[in-house]
Amino acid sequence: MFSPSRYFAHTPSMIPPVAVISSSSSSSPMSPSPPPTATSGVADHQDAGSTDSSITGSSSSGDNAAAAAATTSLAVDLECGQGVVDGAFIRDNNDNNNEDNEDAIGDERPILHTTGPVVINPLEQRVAYDNESPGPSSGGAATYQQQHQQQQQEVILQQQEKEQDHYDHAHIHPALPCASINFTYKSTKAPKETLQAIYKAGQYKAGLPLNILVVQSFMAGVYIAMAGHLYLAVGGGILGSAMFPTGLIAVVLTSAELFTGDALVFIASTLGGQVGVDKLLRNWTVAWLGNFAGSIFWASLVAYASDSLQDLHQVDLAIAVAQKKALQPWSHIFLKAMGANFMVCLGVWQATCAEEVAGKILAIWFPIAGFCMMGFEHVIANQFLIPIGMMYGGDDQVVSVASLFSALSAGTLGNIVGGGILVGAVYWYIFDAMAATQTNAQLHRLAATVAAAKLPLLPHHHQHHQQQHHEHDHPTAPAPSSQ
Repeated sequence: MFSPSRYFAHTPSMIPPVAVISSSSSSSPMSPSPPPTATSGVADHQDAGSTDSSITGSSSSGDNAAAAAATTSLAVDLECGQGVVDGAFIRDNNDNNNEDNEDAIGDERPILHTTGPVVINPLEQRVAYDNESPGPSSGGAATYQQQHQQQQQEVILQQQEKEQDHYDHAHIHPALPCASINFTYKSTKAPKETLQAIYKAGQYKAGLPLNILVVQSFMAGVYIAMAGHLYLAVGGGILGSAMFPTGLIAVVLTSAELFTGDALVFIASTLGGQVGVDKLLRNWTVAWLGNFAGSIFWASLVAYASDSLQDLHQVDLAIAVAQKKALQPWSHIFLKAMGANFMVCLGVWQATCAEEVAGKILAIWFPIAGFCMMGFEHVIANQFLIPIGMMYGGDDQVVSVASLFSALSAGTLGNIVGGGILVGAVYWYIFDAMAATQTNAQLHRLAATVAAAKLPLLPHHHQHHQQQHHEHDHPTAPAPSSQ
């Protein structure tokens, strides 16, 4: 409810523009009456019935009487919560009871006298009054309060719609994605990290089931035989050497079990305490036999039975290569095999350093092509090159089965030394054993330094402790008095 006691008169400079709507048919100007006071409003409210009748009556009493009646009527309407006339200010008196009406506190709506409907501050709110005031019993205050609450709800809904539109716009039209670069990414591993990766590879290979190990070993032999076939198909030499790395690339990218590469992995993992000796012997045996089976499969069916080399006129080259590799001295094969697998395992180590496929290919390509150009002996490659030459030899066969296995034995031992010892064991010692030794030496030096710092204190403390025990066990008698 609005209380007339809170009406305050305004100064003319404080009156903002208002909208005045008059329904009176009289053309005579209306002279405003002085603003009503609080006491007159209360008194007029008590005589609401007579006031209403005076307003709705005829206008024979004159314009001044009509204006006074309208003023009195609107003052009564003010008490009902409808409005204020003659420049009075509306101030909500329900702010202590309803926090939703805080916006109405201090709201100023100056109104001029009129005998017709009045619109209060059209920019904010419109309240129209008829010539007859509804009076307190008609629920005018409740109507105004409902309109005010409805307007507040509409404002809140509009604000929520604006926020929702902003949220939808932000999600429907997101910002353009920008390229992000992960500066923590490394394209290569450090040498110590590479050794740890070799350890993990050894653990993986040692845990393979036997059937998987057999299949992967067979496929590795197929890949190397394929590379040997390509070497012969292009006529050997530099071009053939440049094509041979395709076999080892396939082995590395498919994680196949190649005997020469496993020489590096298992010797380093065994020395590092990651794999037992029994796992090493199991893997080497299955890998060597599986590689041999895959090489014979490719040589007999794909190369020889298909007449592929004969169609390319490379049969003589295949026979010459087989004789050269099988009939040379055993020691020569051993030394060449050392050099071959040293370069092969160096390529494997470098491929393990690389994180990307392109880096792995480049890391493998040059060492493998290099050992082929230098004429070194790779035992798994010889498992294809010597048998295919023997197949094409016919009755004039010079290479025997004994020569084959003699060359393969020399190549096997040379590959173990070149790859397993010169690469695997060396880098295990550098990045694991020697690092552990240095760490232990540092710990021993630190312990010795701490002990040396405490040495001067120990005898004094020990002596003082012994003296206390001696005095406790054998108390000394007091000295006699000189008196």
